[in-house]
Amino acid sequence: MIIEFSITNFRSVREKQMLSLVASSTTAKSNNTFDMQLASGESLTLLKTIGIYGHNSFGKSNIIRALFNFLKLIRVSADYKVGDTIEEYEPYLFNTASKVSDTNFELLFVAKEANTGLYQKYKYSVSFNAKKITKEELVFYPEKKSNTIFKRNTEHSGIVHKAKMGKRFAGKEHELYENQLLLSKFGGDIANDYIAPLFLYITSIDIWKVVDAFKLAYLRRSIIRDLEKTENETFFSRLNKMVKLAVPSIEALVLNDIKEVEETNLPDNLPDKTRQKIRRANETLFARHFVYDENKEIVGTHDLPFSEESVGTNCLFALGGLVLQKLEKGGIIFFDEFDTSLHPILSRFLVQLVHLYHRAASNPNSAQLVFSSHEVHILDRNTMRSDQIWFVDKNAFGETQLYSANDFEGIREDIPFDKWYLAGKFGAIPKLQDSDIHTVFD
Repeated sequence: MIIEFSITNFRSVREKQMLSLVASSTTAKSNNTFDMQLASGESLTLLKTIGIYGHNSFGKSNIIRALFNFLKLIRVSADYKVGDTIEEYEPYLFNTASKVSDTNFELLFVAKEANTGLYQKYKYSVSFNAKKITKEELVFYPEKKSNTIFKRNTEHSGIVHKAKMGKRFAGKEHELYENQLLLSKFGGDIANDYIAPLFLYITSIDIWKVVDAFKLAYLRRSIIRDLEKTENETFFSRLNKMVKLAVPSIEALVLNDIKEVEETNLPDNLPDKTRQKIRRANETLFARHFVYDENKEIVGTHDLPFSEESVGTNCLFALGGLVLQKLEKGGIIFFDEFDTSLHPILSRFLVQLVHLYHRAASNPNSAQLVFSSHEVHILDRNTMRSDQIWFVDKNAFGETQLYSANDFEGIREDIPFDKWYLAGKFGAIPKLQDSDIHTVFD
């Protein structure tokens, strides 16, 4: 579970900004939170969902992209060779100091300790520039005071850095290139029974940009493959119900026994029409529709390849399927542009998925969801608490500022958050006046 994520000097973020999933002291909507008892004896109350709002150019996507770059760096830096540029470095460019300064990411999270199965609190901090990692440290909190798992020593000159393990590892040192993360290099080693589970846990965080059609197509295929497994009958049933509720014209989801032909197995010079026919012939998922006669009586059914359903329906299928998987098994999802490119009806239906996270019966493993959106229906005071509603705005220098509704003095849980947001009481909306547009021709 995520506690906090901090960002410094990344794209539109210059000064440190922190997104916190720690619940405030309010007792409102207690179903929106869950309690964690840690091995240290500390107890935490965390939020199940967070929504990030603001104008398109204010930095909502950059907050989520920061975590995406962080996770990508963890996944791929082990493959960096000497002299390779760290591609995940994207500093704030509109300041002479920051454009050449380090980017810093820090993740505070809770995970089960591999050896004991108890929940521990961890903090992983990384600083880097285009050439090298300048800081890397992983600590945990067996008590209130932190205990080092490993810490990078960047005092050595040259392309090789050393990272020293903590006392529980007898202070052993590891060598690695200056552009590689130790968590990346040794986290993928399954023989490392302590660091590997933490690597897998962090990199299991799902981040999806809703407007990325290519990645959504990949997710859709992944969901279909899971539906084909006989042990996933409950998952199939739930996803079937969800799609039928959102799209009443669909009577049922239907799977056939034909396995999908991989695109890579088709000749490169195959005509597009032929390629499309083969793809349709090997479709495994169908949407069953009723067929009616002239008197509007049901006379049969027709199974339409699901890929031929609307973009919105396919998007809902992919994202909704992922949500159902996380609700069943636990985990964390970040959705960027949660409602973009969806029909308004489907967009409102996705709002209902937030309610699933807030119900103990449908979220028994305390899964977490963070999303950026313009969908004000989610800001209903009966749905969200003030500490779940976050905003991005820009200051006079164009720097992204991140804050929550709970940061406003005297905020009450019974106010209409949606109306206040649209009225500009929380900021995070353009300050363009109606008369300003006329100045274009002055």
